[in-house]
Amino acid sequence: VSHLPFLIVVEYCGVASRTVPLMMVMMSYTFASLTVPWVAMALPSWRILSVIASTLILPVIACWKIIPESPSWLLVKGRTDEAMAQLGVVARVNGNDFQDDDARKELLKEKEAESSATEKVNLLQMFKTPNLRVNAFLVNIICMMGFMCYYGHVQNTSNLGEGNVYKSYFLGALVEIPCWSIPIIIAKLGRRWPLLFLFATSGVAGVVYGFIPVDYHLTSLSVGLIGRMTVNGAYFIC
Repeated sequence: VSHLPFLIVVEYCGVASRTVPLMMVMMSYTFASLTVPWVAMALPSWRILSVIASTLILPVIACWKIIPESPSWLLVKGRTDEAMAQLGVVARVNGNDFQDDDARKELLKEKEAESSATEKVNLLQMFKTPNLRVNAFLVNIICMMGFMCYYGHVQNTSNLGEGNVYKSYFLGALVEIPCWSIPIIIAKLGRRWPLLFLFATSGVAGVVYGFIPVDYHLTSLSVGLIGRMTVNGAYFIC
């Protein structure tokens, strides 16, 4: 659910500026993670922390009228006028002139091309060719690996170092700051090699962490944080 606002914003961004929303998501998540341990230390019960964290989300519900709808979804539903109006607002805010007539002509061409297609498009077409099958499989596996490994590192926070969960969680969030460079890196180098490097480094760190004696607190903390930092970068590339 947290990725839905990001996806809506990306729809309004050009290719060159799509790294900006990703960086905003990363920075806001890290700042929140840095704050949570200190708030938790000041509260007498985890239940109060849970209530506070949940309550802070509720004001978003009151903003439903000012949150823009996905223009792609509006076009699919045939609500072209609403989609054009929203694109016009975005263009005006960015100081550009939105050519409504030209946009409608392009949409009309796309609809004519779709109507002339003899084969009906559906989800199963993704598995009809070897290339699409392999890509679909890889995307699902890579995303699952990124999400599950990052979640595992976060859940292991209390086991890092000397067992001080507040300190460990804060340090875990702190090492995510270097990952803010990920949008810039993938804009320059693409996704494949940075993702491979980060997954490999995190995997090596995870294996090494498993063999560190329990009384080597600083060593286990350092290796665990390296694993979390690199898998966090892989998570956001996914």
